[in-house]
Amino acid sequence: MGRKSLARERQEQILHAFEECILERGFDAASIGAVAERAGGDRTRVHHSFGNRDALVSALLERVVDAYKRNRDEVVALIPPDDRKRALLDHVFSAGFNPPRLARLFDELYTAALHSPTIQAAMLGVYREFEEMVVAELEKACPDAPARRRREVAFSILCLTESCADLIDLGFPASRRRAARAAADALLSSLETPS
Repeated sequence: MGRKSLARERQEQILHAFEECILERGFDAASIGAVAERAGGDRTRVHHSFGNRDALVSALLERVVDAYKRNRDEVVALIPPDDRKRALLDHVFSAGFNPPRLARLFDELYTAALHSPTIQAAMLGVYREFEEMVVAELEKACPDAPARRRREVAFSILCLTESCADLIDLGFPASRRRAARAAADALLSSLETPS
C-alpha cells in the first residue's frame, strides 16, 4: 500500500486546522492566518496548498459534505427491511444522527450559505438528497398515497429533524426529541390512512 503524498498530507492537515478554527472562532473568523497558525505553518503553505480562501472553503465543503453523506449512507444501509420508514425515523431522530462535530460544522456552513451561492448550492444539495431519500422510502412504504403528499411529508420530516437538532443544541431538553419524533410518526400515519 502506497504512502499518501506529502502534499495531500499537508492539505489534510490544513483542512483539519480550518475545521478547528471554524469550531473555535466561527466561519468568518477562520482566516488564512488563523488556519496557518493552527496548522503549524505559515500563510504561504496554505496558499501553496489551496491558492486562496475560496478554494480552501470549497475543499472543506467537499470534505464535510462527503463525511455527512458517508455517515448517512452507512446508517441507511443498516436499516432493517421491516418497516423501514419507522426505522429511518428512529435513526434521524436519534442523538447519533448528526455527530456533534459534523453538526457544528454544518451549522457554521449553513450560516455562511446565506452569503455564499457556492456554499448555499452545496448545502441545498445535501438537504435535497435527504428529502429524496425519505421520499423513496415513502414511495415503497405508502405507494397509494399521492406523490405530492409523500413529498410534503418528507419535507416536513426534514424540517422536524433539522429544527429539533438545532433547538436541542441551543439548550432545549433532549427529551423534546420524542415530541418531534411523535409529530413525524403522525405525518407517516397520515399517509397510511385513506383520505
